[in-house]
Amino acid sequence: MAARLGSSHAVLGTFFESEGLLPGCRQQRLDLRDPDAVRETVSSYAPELVIHAGALANPDVCERTPDLARAVNVEGTRAVAEAAAERGAWLFYVSTDLVFSGDCPPYREDAVPRPLSVYAKTKVEAEAVCRGLCPKTAVLRLSLGYGWKKSGPGAFVDKLYQDLRAGRRAKLFQDRFRSALFLDDAAEMIARLAEKPAAGVFHLAGPERISRFRFGILFCDVFGLDAGLVEPVRMEDMPGFAPRPADCSLDGSKLWALVGVRPRKVVDGLRRMREAVK
Repeated sequence: MAARLGSSHAVLGTFFESEGLLPGCRQQRLDLRDPDAVRETVSSYAPELVIHAGALANPDVCERTPDLARAVNVEGTRAVAEAAAERGAWLFYVSTDLVFSGDCPPYREDAVPRPLSVYAKTKVEAEAVCRGLCPKTAVLRLSLGYGWKKSGPGAFVDKLYQDLRAGRRAKLFQDRFRSALFLDDAAEMIARLAEKPAAGVFHLAGPERISRFRFGILFCDVFGLDAGLVEPVRMEDMPGFAPRPADCSLDGSKLWALVGVRPRKVVDGLRRMREAVK
């Protein structure tokens, strides 16, 4: 996202712990739990658009530390929304598909959220905070995103790639489904929405419903890795995890039509990832 927006805009990227090389922007450390620092950062940079993608985003960590989750995800978001509103800036708030219970997918934007976990509950509350405080807010509910991570700790596919190349088994859920989205496509949709912002709720989702297990099999096929290392597991077999919906796949057609982008299917996104490592 930084690289895509940085090609046509001046971009400031903030981080808390994981500073890394991000093309297209300059970087600054920021703690969302410090409202004065948030206000000062937004005021001094004077942005036309604030994209709020920061969060304590690991559902299992949130389940164990609900006070921290709320401090970052709700109160931190409140500080961002207040600062954006004071500036008169647009606010794009990155939420999650996990706000839904998984009972009646695929979900459209008008579906009523029913969060199951602490993480999801904080995101639902933060959505309301943004829309209540900043009239120029677009809530972007992101589905399972995949792509090489440019900085900081590795993401889902980075770890999957490392494990499989090293001959380590990967246990992946076969009974949890999401609308996997190639993150290059997510960045393109956000960049196009930034050119003609619109308020409301939008689903930032890929075009197909898929489990992590099926994703892992396709990943092996594309990268020439041993699919026998991918082991299917069920949520009930993995105790200690925060509750997750069985199927929170999203209908992303509203945003696709608005910005004129139809995201790639998983196999096409993975092929693009393979080209990037050559």
